[in-house]
Order: sequence, then C-alpha cells, then structure tokens
Amino acid sequence: MTFKLKYKITLPIVIVLVLCTSCKKDKVPQFSENSNSLQCSDCLPIPAGNPGVFDQYILDTNYFTSPQYNPNNDDEIVYIEWATMSKKLYKLNLITSQKTLIFEGDLSGSHISWGKNDWILFSLMDYQIWKIKSDGTQLTKVTSNGSWFHPEWDSEGDLFIAYHGYVNSSLYYSGKIWNGSGSIVDSFNWSPIIGDWNSSIGYGCVYDARISVIDPFLNSVISDFNTNATNYFSFNWITNEEALLTSVDGIYKYNIYLKKLEHLKCSCNSKIYSGGTVNSNRAKIIYALSTLSRIDGSTILDKSMLVSMDINGTNEEIIEIH
Repeated sequence: MTFKLKYKITLPIVIVLVLCTSCKKDKVPQFSENSNSLQCSDCLPIPAGNPGVFDQYILDTNYFTSPQYNPNNDDEIVYIEWATMSKKLYKLNLITSQKTLIFEGDLSGSHISWGKNDWILFSLMDYQIWKIKSDGTQLTKVTSNGSWFHPEWDSEGDLFIAYHGYVNSSLYYSGKIWNGSGSIVDSFNWSPIIGDWNSSIGYGCVYDARISVIDPFLNSVISDFNTNATNYFSFNWITNEEALLTSVDGIYKYNIYLKKLEHLKCSCNSKIYSGGTVNSNRAKIIYALSTLSRIDGSTILDKSMLVSMDINGTNEEIIEIH
C-alpha cells in the first residue's frame, strides 16, 4: 500500500496540544464525578509497535485542523491546512464547498479565533498576535511586546484573551485581556491556552484532567473540577451551564455546576476528536478528527479530516474539502 505523505514529526499534532494551566481555586460546592460509560468496542486501539523503539508519526497529505464557524454565518468556517513548509488558513463555504485562501505563513501552533467583528486572530512565529479579515485583507499585528499565544475572542467580538508565555508567573500574570486595537484591558493570574469564551458566564478550559470556568475580570474561579481520570483536549460551550469536552475516550457533555460528565461518543488512541466549534444556535459542532494507523513496526500514519455532527454526537458527517 502506498501513502501520500507530507513530512515526519515526532508526535501527532493532537496529542501534543498544550492545555490551559491550573487556576487559583475559590471555595465552590464539591460534587462527586458522575460519568456514565458507553460500550466502546468499535474503536480499535493502535497496535503495539517494535519493543523499545519510539514511534515516528507521519502526517498525511491534506491535514486539516482548527475549524471555526463564522459567528455571523453558519454556512462558513475557517480552518488550517498543514503544508510542508507553512500552514494555510482557508475559508470554506459548507453549502457550495468553495474554499478561499485567506493567509499562508508560519503560524505558531494551530489556534485561531473568528470574532463577530469579522477579524480572525492567530499567532505567528514572531510570537505576536495578528488579525486578518475573512476576505484575506488588512493583515495587522495586534501585539508588539512579549510572547503571545492562543488568542480567543469573547462572544461579542469586542475583547480577546491571550496567553503571555515565557514569563515568571510569580512576578507577572500570564493571562491578559485585550481590545481589538491592541490595548491591554486587564490581567489575571491564569494561563488561558485551550478554552472557549463564547459565553457570558466566563471562560471555560481544560488542563489535563481538570475542568475550569473562570471569570477573568474578577480573577476568580466559577467552577473547578479535577476528575483525576482521563485528560481532556477541548472545551466548547453549548448552553450557559453545559459544555462539550473531548478526550482520547471520546466526547463528553459536562455540567459546570453539577460537575457531571455524560459520555456521548466513543473514541480511542486511533481516533481522536479535537478542537471544536459550535454554530450560532448551538445545534451543530465541527471537530478535527485524527485517525492513526500503524504502517510498520515504528511508523504511524496520522490522517486528519473535519467532521460535523449534532450537538449530542449523532449524525456525524465528513466535511468534503477539495
């Protein structure tokens, strides 16, 4: 069997995602974890490789990550396509399948955020936050000092959160709130790396097995739950008290106040959902889906596609990208 390959990496993209760091914990009611289990025998793990040999992961051609719905039009998304020397930011019409190149360059990581103001945020290898309009015009550098990562718009597109990296967190707050023109509005003692601010409740995130919701303006914890179990890859609001999380075990619905996890959909280390973007009426979610398979004793092929499904995990469909 012949595979069309792009390049080698030492770890698959979805597994090396760095999640948000732990937060200062306020006193909140504590509840026991209540997680129902699905029978997940239909997902077969990656077979074991050669003993004592580290696996090499190879990205397939047409590797897609980081879907983001247009907050003003559910018929459009943006996503990142990985290339050998750079990454390409595309806009895709889900009805016509027409795709438009917005930007090509050295994106730092794969986190992007599309605001209601039609600005798309991302960071480049200069470790600054940049913004661009969805038609590919007005590329603008927003930050100018420090090292900034993982920008995330609020629900109105007025403010965004970014993570200040490479600073001594005992001396400087690593969480910052910016306005769209590039002025810092506030700081907080927390590192926002993977999460969702598309809620009036606060910013939700995951860090390993810990699930947190933060009020960044008050620098306080609204909800905090350490499951002491599986690690989670993403957090996406679906109501004012519920979110969808992903892990190597699949997709979970989580109630932030009851601290209750409901297992909606199975996966395993050969099939991993990550990222996530919810449409405007919170009926649909799109994930990047990585499927991993062993092609020899020390090599694993990592393919990626974008998939859409109902908010309860049913009616999964592959998004065709040509």
